[in-house]
Amino acid sequence: LEISPHPVLGTSIRECYELTNQQQSPLILPTLKRKENEQITLLTSLAQLTTSSHVWQQYFHTRQILPMENHEEYFDNFPLYKFHLSPCWYESKDSSIQRLANRIPTHPLLGIRQLNDQTSAT
Repeated sequence: LEISPHPVLGTSIRECYELTNQQQSPLILPTLKRKENEQITLLTSLAQLTTSSHVWQQYFHTRQILPMENHEEYFDNFPLYKFHLSPCWYESKDSSIQRLANRIPTHPLLGIRQLNDQTSAT
């Protein structure tokens, strides 16, 4: 699986796979393509994956989900914690005020809404 702005490794993956002398060719599908709609590209690749001659279960090893009769061993163990969503950089107060001020529309009579601790409109 390659997630990048352009499927640059597809040719190299195919060449490496040809050196293994396998009978079945690899299924190489892009998730993103430069200057193309991301949703269409991803959905097209997903459609190609589901309709391909490759056996999907061969690559996606999950257990079958049975009726709930104390069959907890049949469920995959997913993490129980939530994703840690915190910024990875420090943004100064002036920078955040200027960035957020660009999103705030200007009212014809009231002007620009001032953010906390802001003395003049930006």
